Amino acid sequence: MTKVLYERDGIKIQPLERSPEDHELIINRGKEIYLLLQRGILKEFAELTSAHGLLDKINNFDSTFAYALSEADLDEYDIHLAICRAYHNEKTSYFISERERLLQKEEMEFMERGR
Repeated sequence: MTKVLYERDGIKIQPLERSPEDHELIINRGKEIYLLLQRGILKEFAELTSAHGLLDKINNFDSTFAYALSEADLDEYDIHLAICRAYHNEKTSYFISERERLLQKEEMEFMERGR
């Protein structure tokens, strides 16, 4: 099962199950709108200092997306916030799992030294 990174107000962002470095942005406000965010795009969009111009970048992937957003009564600020939160959640999850992995490794090394 794919872990949802962000879900609120009809906007959902999650890694693709078959390619976890890619993400899908799903808007479900009446009708569903999908946008594939290929590897690195989530990070690129999250690191934008403002939402201004985000739709232009998204339109490079899907020229109908801006229209679909307006139909869903959303704007680039709503999408930018969702992308930033999803990216933050992904990084937080990664660092937590890495910390757990390192703690387990240290525990195993400690136990091996004690034998």
